[in-house]
Amino acid sequence: RFGAIKSPCIILAVGPLSCSSNAPDDDGMTANSLSYTKTMLRSCYRSSMVLAKHSDLQALALTLSTPKDEHPAYMETIRVGLQTLVEEAPFTNLRDLHLMARSPYEAFRIV
Repeated sequence: RFGAIKSPCIILAVGPLSCSSNAPDDDGMTANSLSYTKTMLRSCYRSSMVLAKHSDLQALALTLSTPKDEHPAYMETIRVGLQTLVEEAPFTNLRDLHLMARSPYEAFRIV
């Protein structure tokens, strides 16, 4: 068990950075860097779901990997995250999948 979390397993899903030479929160994201980011983001979520399946987890809580709220790709990263989780969840043993937001603004966007 992991301390106060009281969980037999922790999966740390780390989201991708943009392949752009600009900072991840820069407004200059190109179509190519957005495509790359979406592909890598899907891969991160799929890897988490594979680990959940192999660990025979029945419940999983995840935060969505998103840039800052004002980033041009913010809503797209939420959409990609939700879509990937919905597509991958049936291939696991999960009974509960909980999404956690970083802020009230993000919680509103998720719903």
